[in-house]
Amino acid sequence: MVLPVYLQSQQLPEATVQKIDSLFKSNSGSKPGCAVAVMQKGEIVFSKGYGMTNLEYSVPITLNTIFHIASESRQYVAFFPAAGEAGEAEC
Repeated sequence: MVLPVYLQSQQLPEATVQKIDSLFKSNSGSKPGCAVAVMQKGEIVFSKGYGMTNLEYSVPITLNTIFHIASESRQYVAFFPAAGEAGEAEC
């Protein structure tokens, strides 16, 4: 499975962006990282990459980074139907 991160069409308040940045500051710099996207009302309102996708070549995670998650997708496939039945997640 390949998960691209798309550009946002709206923006979050700067205080909220700073809170998100503080949550992921440990993934910044020359460490392995992640990509974060926040959706509101079906639209992406924030997206940003943190850290590196390739440490050997110092390649940072960007909004265009493609993640090859392979068998990791099984966890999400198992979680969302169960959470939906319990009323805990909106898909």
